[in-house]
Amino acid sequence: MALKSLREFLKFDAVSFFKSKQLLLMRETPWTDYDSGKEVGAKLKVIIWTDDTKYAKEGVSNEGSEMDIKVPGLKAEDIDRNN
Repeated sequence: MALKSLREFLKFDAVSFFKSKQLLLMRETPWTDYDSGKEVGAKLKVIIWTDDTKYAKEGVSNEGSEMDIKVPGLKAEDIDRNN
């Protein structure tokens, strides 16, 4: 599912984009630098679980959209699915 109404975020401001959303973390994996092979952070696979953002176009929602988020300096950990 493709993300919608991204034109409203000409300069991508992650704080504004994620402010009215709840994310469901599905997986964490190490993020490695392609050239050096060194681990530089973690890559998070998330689903936008709820989207309460007020978009300019009515009826738009990104609920259910999947995203990969790269976080420099974060150590990837196993996710306890029973928690």
